[in-house]
Amino acid sequence: MKMNKIYALALVATMGMISFAPAANAETKIVVASFYGEKNSDGTYDFHGNDMANGIPFNMYDPVNAAHKELSMCTQVKLKNPKNGRKLTVVITDRGPFIKGRDYDLSRAAADHLGFVKAGKASLEVLEIIPPLTEKYIYDDGCEHYLQRG
Repeated sequence: MKMNKIYALALVATMGMISFAPAANAETKIVVASFYGEKNSDGTYDFHGNDMANGIPFNMYDPVNAAHKELSMCTQVKLKNPKNGRKLTVVITDRGPFIKGRDYDLSRAAADHLGFVKAGKASLEVLEIIPPLTEKYIYDDGCEHYLQRG
């Protein structure tokens, strides 16, 4: 009986050191993303240099900037373009998009990385949404970024 308790304690201690990956969702969430940050074909102007909702000037060359209407600021979102397999983690730093049928606005650099600049928008898979955690540090984009242990 003593041996079983020792093995159980060793198992519990080991489990604290193991990082578990989230289980794969039975249904992948597909979202529509567009990008902002340069002059559009209809003559409207870009947002490069304008303050985002987090108070920091928008940089269309920064691949982590993303806008969403409801997610908390500084939430990380892992996206994948199923057409080319490219993945990118973006950080919610702004509000939008304000065009019906679109879920995310990404920086031009993010759209370029995911491969849809020419198309202007794309259907992307949301692989993971990482909400803000408690251990944080302030980065130069004005967001509180979070340290993850694992």
